Amino acid sequence: MHSGDGHIRVDGTAGQARLDTGDGHIEVRNFNGALNAHTGDGSMTIDGVLSDVNLRTGDGHIDLTVRPGSKMGATGWVIHTSDGRVEARLPQDFAAELYAHTGDGHIQLDLPVTVNGSIERSRIRGKLNGGGPLLEITTGDGGIRISKF
Repeated sequence: MHSGDGHIRVDGTAGQARLDTGDGHIEVRNFNGALNAHTGDGSMTIDGVLSDVNLRTGDGHIDLTVRPGSKMGATGWVIHTSDGRVEARLPQDFAAELYAHTGDGHIQLDLPVTVNGSIERSRIRGKLNGGGPLLEITTGDGGIRISKF
């Protein structure tokens, strides 16, 4: 789906989706599958059982709820906003290699992460539940919170 100037809402869909809007928010609920979503100026609310994830916004926050049964593909997931916070709720047993970075904000982790090396206020790399494919969460300006679903 593509919109040059408007929001996109998807509810109760399964499969592979590519959503793109130049100016508007994206809302995806009750989704099951692979999701590639981009907005130039708007927030995102994503909720579902996910396999592949690529979420990018130029200006807006990202609220991501990953339901139990979600599995990362070998290529990993990317969640990025240039200007806004990221809130990611993950299943307790979600396994990933985590890389989180914020240019201006802090990182809050409510899940156990095994870290090798140093922990910084604005950057962390570690393993969730023993590790797995890369889960990359970045924001240029805003905080990051990773919690259990």
